[in-house]
Amino acid sequence: MSTTQVLCTNGMIFSEETTRNWPRVLRGFLFSVGMIYFFLGVAIVADLFMAAIEKVTSRRRKILGPNGRTITVKVWNETVATLTLMALGSSAPEIFLSIIDIVKKSFHFGALGPSTIVGSAAFNLLVIVAVCIYVIPSDEVRIISNLPAFYITAFFSMVAYVWMAVILAVNTPQIVDVWEALVTFLLLPVLIFVSYKVDRGDANGILLKVGIITEDEEETTDTSAGFLAFSSESLKVTGTATETNLEIMVLRRGGKAGALVPLSCSFHTEPMSAAAGVDFEEAEGTLEMEEDQVEARIQIRIPERNRRLTDVEFLLVLEDAEGGPGFDPNDDGGEDSAIMTIMIEKYGSEGTALLRVFDRHVGLAHIQQGMLEWRDQIMNVIYCNGSPEEQAEASRSDWAMHLIALPWKLIFSTLPPVNLCGGWACFYGSLGGIAILTAAVSDLAELFGCA
Repeated sequence: MSTTQVLCTNGMIFSEETTRNWPRVLRGFLFSVGMIYFFLGVAIVADLFMAAIEKVTSRRRKILGPNGRTITVKVWNETVATLTLMALGSSAPEIFLSIIDIVKKSFHFGALGPSTIVGSAAFNLLVIVAVCIYVIPSDEVRIISNLPAFYITAFFSMVAYVWMAVILAVNTPQIVDVWEALVTFLLLPVLIFVSYKVDRGDANGILLKVGIITEDEEETTDTSAGFLAFSSESLKVTGTATETNLEIMVLRRGGKAGALVPLSCSFHTEPMSAAAGVDFEEAEGTLEMEEDQVEARIQIRIPERNRRLTDVEFLLVLEDAEGGPGFDPNDDGGEDSAIMTIMIEKYGSEGTALLRVFDRHVGLAHIQQGMLEWRDQIMNVIYCNGSPEEQAEASRSDWAMHLIALPWKLIFSTLPPVNLCGGWACFYGSLGGIAILTAAVSDLAELFGCA
């Protein structure tokens, strides 16, 4: 009987030469354990990557609205963010694994890269959809609220599958030409553009003609309970070197006597040019109004600072209203939220012109905040569950997982925190970490396969 010797090639990180003479069973065991451990590292750094994406896509800015009023909007359109950064965040490991595999094979497909992409697509199409359907209780119903986006996604998904079949089985069997790759790549910006236009309502005329959407019927909203609104959409705070405690008033606007039912909503602060923890203290919670109550107050603390070189702003946002019509659609934030802009005026010595320009465009307070978070991030990583208080209540399983993952936590604690540079520093740092770990997983998978 003859045996076939499988030859392993050196990987990008791990080499087969050092383990070539080890027992085969031992090599298989070590490589399999190594893959599992590196998968744990990928999971940890991928969480940081998603947190950075959420930070980047949550940023807001001020624009001039159609009625001439200044309104607050998100920099990233939600549909565009979902199709680009969010999709990259959920698929980064498999994308890197496929790219690394094709590069290592000198642009000849291997067993790992294509299988990763196809397997992931099949898993999302079959398993994820099945689980989403299964977890819905039998006596409940879920309705797709954004049907145009669903139809567009489904259409482009089918086009992608058919296009892949044409490339690999009809046009140039088993070969992907450069022009085919370019066309495939350019389909992504086409999808993003079409989805963006549909989300903005620019394609409603076409969608109406083909029957994808119908004319919206005017709905009468009962406003007798009153809208939740701030007493003012903006507040200017005089800059001082001492601590300041703000009392923000929230009103029930336009309600009718006898119909003022209990209302509630969540509130939270969001930084803009002001830095949380340095220029203002973060606040979040639930605001409640009892029956017939027409006003409530939120406390915001402005910590002491020696000076502020420029005026800085942050937002106080009300969301998730319950018990009434919600928020006034004519206010900043629209019918889904209410937004107050709080400005803290500059004070103290002005510094040099260069320092003021740097502070205005980069933000010294944001850098200070980021450095403080970076220090705390490194110091708290040694604690089980992230803090001394949580560690005191940790179970044995918590300790076991903490000790297993501690090397990865120590490594990734050196990555920039999410709040530094608007999340972009953590975004690129964690993306590089995913790439390195994915290369290691690729090497270990190949070594395991020929162990």
